[in-house]
Amino acid sequence: MGRRTQNPLTDAQNDAVQQESRSAALDASFGAWKDREQDGANYVERMRPGLGHRLEARLLDGLTNPYQQDP
Repeated sequence: MGRRTQNPLTDAQNDAVQQESRSAALDASFGAWKDREQDGANYVERMRPGLGHRLEARLLDGLTNPYQQDP
């Protein structure tokens, strides 16, 4: 039995099923923006104004991980 899910699948089998589910979700999402006038970057900017600029500034400050906390 898989220790994480308590189902009869082994961990390796469970991981394979999860990977297959993720791949299917990605395949289903391809082309989702093709009929929209706005691209994904502009959508994110509209939803979270300034996020791109803040992340870019952190990268320019030498942080390799833009989500890490300042020292």
